[in-house]
Amino acid sequence: MPNFGKDYFLIQSKTGSSRRFYIVQLTASGEKPIPLIVARLWVQPAKQCGGWTIMEVAAQRGFGPSIYDAAMELLYPEGLLPDLTSVSSAAPGGFE
Repeated sequence: MPNFGKDYFLIQSKTGSSRRFYIVQLTASGEKPIPLIVARLWVQPAKQCGGWTIMEVAAQRGFGPSIYDAAMELLYPEGLLPDLTSVSSAAPGGFE
């Protein structure tokens, strides 16, 4: 799990009606810190429930749960749904 505020930072941005969440790691290159996105999750309004649906998610190994947890916390009390058209059956808890 990332230690936010030390080596990893959570960034939220709003673009039109969608929101984007990023976990960024600061890595050292000489004396300058270089930002590296290790996870991202993009959401848009879900018309069927009044919450949010996931448009895209990508994460380096181990950062998936953290980006989902952060998005759920920042979107609370509204709900968060997967994109039901693209959930893989190979995904944990995926649909058959």
